Parts: sequence; structure tokens; C-alpha cells
Amino acid sequence: MTGCEPFTSPLAEYADLYDMDWNGFLMVEAGMCSYEQKARNIQASGAQAALIIEPREAADVRQDGNFIMDFYDGSGHSVTIPTLLVSATDADKLRNLIL
Repeated sequence: MTGCEPFTSPLAEYADLYDMDWNGFLMVEAGMCSYEQKARNIQASGAQAALIIEPREAADVRQDGNFIMDFYDGSGHSVTIPTLLVSATDADKLRNLIL
């Protein structure tokens, strides 16, 4: 799931699966659109936080002192929910905890 398109609604199946009202977070892959667009779409779905999975190759780029800025469009002021960029390795760990 890229998060580049609006979510039709909070996924009721997750609310049923975890027996709770929807107020969790959504985790999406980086790429295809800006981080801000992903966060706005997640925010509009009713989720309380966005986790964006950093591309695996980004860790190598950061180690050289650079950071991939292509994913930012400068409109972060329109996002009001916490938005976290997580490594692919940490995302795998989160998935294992959830599933």
C-alpha cells in the first residue's frame, strides 16, 4: 500500500480484528508520491498517526551523510498527525509484532 490515493474509509476489518474503535496508525511504503501526500491521506482516513517505510536503499545513502529529499514536497504544514519515517528493518519488526 503506497498511501498515494485517498483511503475510502478506516479499514473496518482491522477494527473488528483488534476489537477496538479505529484510532490507530497506518503504515505505508515510501515512493510514488510525497511523504506529505501520504500523511494527508492517512490523516483523512481517521488514523491517528502515519508510519512511512523508508526504502531499503535509503539507509545506504544516509550513511554517506546524504538524505533522499525527493520524497518531500514542502507542504508538511498541512499535516496535523504524527508522521514517522521508519527503516524497512524496523517496519518488518513492527509487522511481526502486529501479525
